[in-house]
Amino acid sequence: MKADFRSLIISTFLLLLAGRVFSDSDKDIQIDEYESWNYIRHPRMEKEDYLRQSVFAFQPGLEIITDLDDVKILLSGEEVGRTPWEQNNLESGQYQVRLIFRGFELNEFSVTVHNDRRTVVTAEIGKGTLILKDMPSGAVVEIDGKLYSGNEISLKAGKKRLRITAFGWETSESAIEIPPGGRVEWRYDGMQEAFKLEELKVVPKSLPSNDRRGFRISWSASSSGRVVFKILSPDNELITEIPVTISSTRNSIYWLPIRKNGSALTDGTYRIVAIDIDKNNAKDISRASLMIDSRFQREARLMLNTLPGLLYAPGSSMLSPGVWQIAMGAGADIDIGDSNLSSVFPVTVGFRISPSRRWEISAKFDVRVRNSFDTTSVYSSLSGSWRINSTTGPFKINLALLLSHDGFVSEINRIPQKNFTMILPGLHFITPMELSFDSWHLILSPIISLTFIGSDNENWRLAGPVRSVQSVGLGVYHESEKYLVGISTALRGPDFPQGFVDLTLWSGLEGRFDLLGDASYLAVFTGVRYLNVNPTISVGIEMGLIG
Repeated sequence: MKADFRSLIISTFLLLLAGRVFSDSDKDIQIDEYESWNYIRHPRMEKEDYLRQSVFAFQPGLEIITDLDDVKILLSGEEVGRTPWEQNNLESGQYQVRLIFRGFELNEFSVTVHNDRRTVVTAEIGKGTLILKDMPSGAVVEIDGKLYSGNEISLKAGKKRLRITAFGWETSESAIEIPPGGRVEWRYDGMQEAFKLEELKVVPKSLPSNDRRGFRISWSASSSGRVVFKILSPDNELITEIPVTISSTRNSIYWLPIRKNGSALTDGTYRIVAIDIDKNNAKDISRASLMIDSRFQREARLMLNTLPGLLYAPGSSMLSPGVWQIAMGAGADIDIGDSNLSSVFPVTVGFRISPSRRWEISAKFDVRVRNSFDTTSVYSSLSGSWRINSTTGPFKINLALLLSHDGFVSEINRIPQKNFTMILPGLHFITPMELSFDSWHLILSPIISLTFIGSDNENWRLAGPVRSVQSVGLGVYHESEKYLVGISTALRGPDFPQGFVDLTLWSGLEGRFDLLGDASYLAVFTGVRYLNVNPTISVGIEMGLIG
């Protein structure tokens, strides 16, 4: 029993001896000695094995690993390599080790190498101190992408990238080097620029009162500060005050054109005055203006679907200056009066923009797929509209010029003779007039068209002579925030000289329902139209952006 106890003590002592550790807390040096049965490969050396594509086999020797790579190693005065470093079957004995990093001596210590063990040295590089001088209040300190606080910062030795952000957004960047155990001073030599607001802009320039998205007021600033934006009416009445803290070079705010009590604003030119409130003698530092104009709306009009009464005719509802709309839609027009159930499936892309007051430009491109695919046609149009009446009121009258073409895909110069719309290929002069009574609207649209449909009554083509066709559309519709319901009729007369275009009557009842609105919209529509006496069911969906 005593012999067993004695052997247990000896085994425990040998086990402790086999993994001896030397630590120097002042220099962050750790020395471990291993035999083959208890050796654990350091993760950094495992990475080296992977990079070298080698497999480690235990041998006596020496390893030196530092927490920062590329530290120079001097072994008894002779440079042997850089960390991470290892040498197998090194001659046993005591060695003096010096670690040098970029000219700074980090540590010097002795290590004993044995011919039956592997010695592993792990060392932490010494730290230094960065002293920051003349720092502005509230400055943000960032070193190698990490945020620090205080004016004395302890860092590992080595090269660093220092970034100081002061006065809101002004930055200063420097490359610094921290010596182990040393101190480095860095002085901020910048100063805050004088506060100025530049490029005060308003987009769009004009909107109706109670617009749900409002005006975007943006600026460019030279430094941080505090301002108040005052918005004044045409008769110098203060509408609102908006205090703003400037903390970035460029930024913006939104203002909804409505009074604090919820009442609508009158039409006219409103002034925006920016006042610096950080100075004792607060003064006006920037100005801009905007228009409240109820003649123009920032709202989507469907590009795909057009009632016979031209509820969505070019110019019937014009955008505010600077506002644009882009749309894409797909639908189906099914002729239920035809025994063969003749159908058209239009796919539309449309765009319109108001470049300035009282002007609007729009473009539209359709592929009209038919159930006999060889009769599929391509429709395109380009139009410009001008608001005739310069004053606000329930009556709106516009002048529109529309250039359009519709041709078969198989032969683009051939023109379909059966068309669900009243617009023939050619040049059209349209005068849409709209009379509004709150949510009810009445539209009258006289049209004079110059068409080019050739000389063969059985085969219309894009060719002369020029023929004149007169049309008129009449419609009434009710519109709310989420839906529109309308009834309309349109009459297209014969061409002059007569012979090709017959007198044609359209009528229809249709509805539109907005599933999403505001900056992006999604709408579905359905209804029934009559071309002379043949009914056509129309359904479709359209989505788009307006901004």
